[in-house]
Amino acid sequence: MITDLERINKFINIVEKLKNSQFIKTTKNIKFELNVEIGENIKQQISGYDEDQFRSMLMDLRKLLMVKDGVKLDEICDLIVKNTNKQDVIKNVTDCKRVFKELMDNPPINIIKDGESFSSEDIIKLWLYGHYVHEDDDKTKRLNNMGLSAMFIKYNFTTAITKLLDLSIIISNNAKIL
Repeated sequence: MITDLERINKFINIVEKLKNSQFIKTTKNIKFELNVEIGENIKQQISGYDEDQFRSMLMDLRKLLMVKDGVKLDEICDLIVKNTNKQDVIKNVTDCKRVFKELMDNPPINIIKDGESFSSEDIIKLWLYGHYVHEDDDKTKRLNNMGLSAMFIKYNFTTAITKLLDLSIIISNNAKIL
């Protein structure tokens, strides 16, 4: 059985790997462009990062969203709080957990497609398992049928992932001072 501190250390190690990823080292600004001209097709682009580096980083980041690896971000927050008496760490980690929940529930751009609304958690799963990590046929089909919404959903995905990276680093930094 893995102890709380072993799980926390595993989390810290994953975050260190993320911090050392080429994606983190080389990405400065992610840019979303939407060009609309009357009578023309809408042109959409997300730029400012390398897709291969992004995909590689996602292989580790997704562990922080999965129960089976024992390092799910919100669970790690609970373990950190449980294993410290430091009030500043408790406050920081509790705030991060709250922000994480808000992030997972509320995407930057609320998109309703065919009466269906998408939380950031839904969007992350859709892109991770319909495109980046492995291709679930149903999720891939859903992405392919998004039409104009696809780029907004990818913007939400990219934004949620970068915010998740930031939160993970803050939580890891607090965990190091247990």
